[in-house]
Amino acid sequence: MEINRLRRSLSAVKGGKLGRTTRARLATLVLSDVPGDAPDLVGSGPTIRGEPGDVTFVVGSNRLGLDAAVSFAREIELSPILVRRRLAGEAHLQGKRFARRALKLGKGEVLLAGGETTVTIRASHGRGGRCLEFALGAAVELDGSDRVVILAAGSDGVDGNSRAAGAFADGRTISRARRMGLDPKKSLSRHDTERFFEALGDLFVTGPTATNVCDWVFAVMQDSL
Repeated sequence: MEINRLRRSLSAVKGGKLGRTTRARLATLVLSDVPGDAPDLVGSGPTIRGEPGDVTFVVGSNRLGLDAAVSFAREIELSPILVRRRLAGEAHLQGKRFARRALKLGKGEVLLAGGETTVTIRASHGRGGRCLEFALGAAVELDGSDRVVILAAGSDGVDGNSRAAGAFADGRTISRARRMGLDPKKSLSRHDTERFFEALGDLFVTGPTATNVCDWVFAVMQDSL
């Protein structure tokens, strides 16, 4: 949001300046990737000028996607638990935190969260992204459990520099990987998580969606599937 505010002050079109080039009534449809979904911050609000008669609609956002997931979970007779706090922070650590909470789920419950984590890139790096690192962090925490399955995926269909939207993880992910000679710690330290999940057949590949409203993560009890 701080970057968007700076853009408004420097740009010739942002902060409503594009909208002020016309006297026509404006209707703005917003796809939001910012916390709170304030239209004047999304893309720095080039047409949000505050004129009487203008209308603005948020037609897509991370929260709207979560609301849809909650509704779908109820349709298939699951009990959704929505994490109110937006995901943020180092991806693999947040994956572990989410997995710990998921391990407390009861039968028929599903845990849902959304937001955007970060990855601190070190000198050595391969192919991957924040959702893949989130999933691998979760897998480490779930290791040995047979209770929970997790999906972490980006709404744009492209996680970092990988070809996947994200990945699935459960309590067998780490043991399966080790039998194949894969080291989860090395995969994380090298940010080479695409190869890790591809070898397991657990990548979630959708192709690019041509939009972005951040990421979603879901966890469900194995015996609820």
